[in-house]
Amino acid sequence: MIKRLSGKVKIESLRNHPVADVQGLQRLLASGTDAATDPHHKNFYEVEDDGRVFYLYISPVNGEVRLMAVWQANASPEVARAARACCAA
Repeated sequence: MIKRLSGKVKIESLRNHPVADVQGLQRLLASGTDAATDPHHKNFYEVEDDGRVFYLYISPVNGEVRLMAVWQANASPEVARAARACCAA
């Protein structure tokens, strides 16, 4: 399922991601972007841009965005799975 995300939001980086990654995600969300719903974890999404995949959680209560992981879009499925696994319960 694809969800359209847009708007200016504060992004919390739970794993101390580089500022460039956080700013890149802020730019994407401010301009509007499509996000793929993680079918295994409620309220988790993947957003792809510029060769990177951002894995994020959006609180259904207050709409806060938490950047959980970032990986290269061309990474192996094992790398993507490991990045997701460290973040979602």
